[in-house]
Amino acid sequence: MITRLDPIRIFRIALLGFIIALGFMSASAQSGNRVVVLEIDDTITPAMASYVKHGISEAERKGADAIVLRIDTPGGLSTAMDDIVSAVVASDVPVIAWVGPSNARAASAGVYITYSAHIAAMAPNTNIGSASPVSSDGSDMTDTMEAKVTNDAVARIRNLAELRDRNEEWAIKAVREADNITATEALNLGVIDLIAPNIPTLLNDIDGMTVTLDNGEQVVLSTAGASTENVSMNAFERFLQLISNPTIAYLLLSFGSLGIFLELSNPGSFIPGIIGVVCFILGFYGLGTLPVNWTGVGLIGLAFALFFIDLFVSSYGLLLVWRHDLLCSRQLHADR
Repeated sequence: MITRLDPIRIFRIALLGFIIALGFMSASAQSGNRVVVLEIDDTITPAMASYVKHGISEAERKGADAIVLRIDTPGGLSTAMDDIVSAVVASDVPVIAWVGPSNARAASAGVYITYSAHIAAMAPNTNIGSASPVSSDGSDMTDTMEAKVTNDAVARIRNLAELRDRNEEWAIKAVREADNITATEALNLGVIDLIAPNIPTLLNDIDGMTVTLDNGEQVVLSTAGASTENVSMNAFERFLQLISNPTIAYLLLSFGSLGIFLELSNPGSFIPGIIGVVCFILGFYGLGTLPVNWTGVGLIGLAFALFFIDLFVSSYGLLLVWRHDLLCSRQLHADR
C-alpha cells in the first residue's frame, strides 16, 4: 500500500527543522567568546578619548568577554588621557592593553593608559615610557609650574600602579626622569604582565587569568580562540582626530584670523567671516581648548545667528546653505 504524503505536512516539517537549525546556530554564535579591539594608534586627543569611550560602551552593550586596546602612541593631551583612563578603570568589561605590533610604543600618555588596564602586555621590539609632562606648545614652564604639574602626574601614575599592582618605582621614574624601557625590561620590572607577538597569542595566553573590575566583581577571562571585532573611528571622529594635529589646528586659527580680517575689511560679504569663525572654533577644538560638546554649541550658535541675518539680508541662498550644514552637525556633537 502506497501512502501519499501531504505537501502541507512536508512543508511544516521542513519549516520546523529550519527553525530548530537556526536556534542551534544562534545559540552557538551567542556562546562563542567575543573580544572587541580598539586602536589607539595616534596622538591622544579629545577625539581619541571619545572613540575609546564609545568603544568601551559598545563592548559593554554587546556583552563582550574582553576589550583589547592596541596601543601605538607618542602621547598627547593630559585631559584626553584622563578621560580614557577613567573609562578603562570604570569599564564593566575587562580591558587588556597591548603595545603592538613590533616597533610600536606607549609613550607619555600611553604609559598611563597601559597602567590603567586590567592586564598589560607588549609585543617584542616595542617600548614604553617617557611620561614626563610638557607644555602644550613645547615652551619651558616656570619652576613652580613644572613642579606642580610633575607632582600631579606622579600622584596619578602612583594611584594606577597601586590599583593594578604594577611597578610603582619605575612609573615615578618614567614621569620624573622620562625613563623609557623595552618590552623585555618592562616584563622583568613588573611593568607589564606578559609579552605577546600578536593578538591571537595574547588572547590564548591570558585565558584563565582573573581580574577585578571597578565594582569589585572578579572575572575569570575566557579568551582562548575568541573571535575579535575591530571597532574603528567613524568618519566624524577621524575628521576631529585630523584637525587635532597641532600643525593643522594652528593653520585653522590662522585661516580664522584671515577670514575675520577680510570680513571686517569688506563688510557684508559674509563668506570670509563665516569661514573665519568656523576655522576658529575647529582650531580651538584641535588645540584641546574646546571639548567636543562646546564645539557643537559654538557651531549651532553660529547657525542660529545666520538664521536671523538671513531674515534681513539677501544672501542668494548662501547663508541658508551654511546654516543647514552647521545645524546638521548638531546630532554629531550631541552623540558625544
